[in-house]
Amino acid sequence: ASVFKTKVNAITRIELPELDDEFAKDASEFDTLDELKADMKAKIQERNEKQAENEFEEKLIEALIEKLEGEIPEAMFVNETENFVRDFDNRLRSQGMDMNMYFKYTGLTIEALREQMRPQAEKQVKVRLALEYVVKADKISVSDEDLEAEFAKFATALTLAKFIGTYHFTMSKMKYSLPVVGLILLPMVLIVLQKETGSALVYLSF
Repeated sequence: ASVFKTKVNAITRIELPELDDEFAKDASEFDTLDELKADMKAKIQERNEKQAENEFEEKLIEALIEKLEGEIPEAMFVNETENFVRDFDNRLRSQGMDMNMYFKYTGLTIEALREQMRPQAEKQVKVRLALEYVVKADKISVSDEDLEAEFAKFATALTLAKFIGTYHFTMSKMKYSLPVVGLILLPMVLIVLQKETGSALVYLSF
């Protein structure tokens, strides 16, 4: 029989801190353990409710898809798959990569990528068709006022983002440029629906 000799240099153990108010102060922004527990309980409940809501929506979508009748043109699936591929390519480019690099690292091909994305693309098409049917069946509509209001919000956000992205104002520069900034931003903030003049949307374009 073999005999092994070992030498124990040290024996250590991890001592967990006491779950008390001091622990709560050190580990969180709360002063008491009860406050920390209440916060954790609320976050867990919120997460569980969100998960349940997502699962319900997913089941509802699946039920809608099952109710679809008729043959869906193959071209719709092909086009949606290509949309998925383009979106994926754009995400890669935003991270400093491209499709050729991705294929080189993964060993995939464009055909294999399309095959991977096809099931989700088919589901997206079916969901869109199902929702369009629901909107039509329930006669759900959006008023011109609601649509114009959303366009106004979109135009404001888009123009403001473009302005900030172009000029990259720092706080120090803003201090000396407040009159100019005010003149540019004020019209965007005051976008209105001018029914008297027949103007549905006012926006700025740089």
